[in-house]
Amino acid sequence: MDRLDGFIFASAFAAAVGLLRGAPSVAAGLFFW
Repeated sequence: MDRLDGFIFASAFAAAVGLLRGAPSVAAGLFFW
C-alpha cells in the first residue's frame, strides 16, 4: 500500500507541477497545494 500511495502522490505531484509550470514560482504552488 505504501508504494501505491507513493505512486498516487507522485502522479498528483507531477500533474500539479505541470499545471503550475506557468506560475511565477512552483514553490508558491506547492505551498498552496
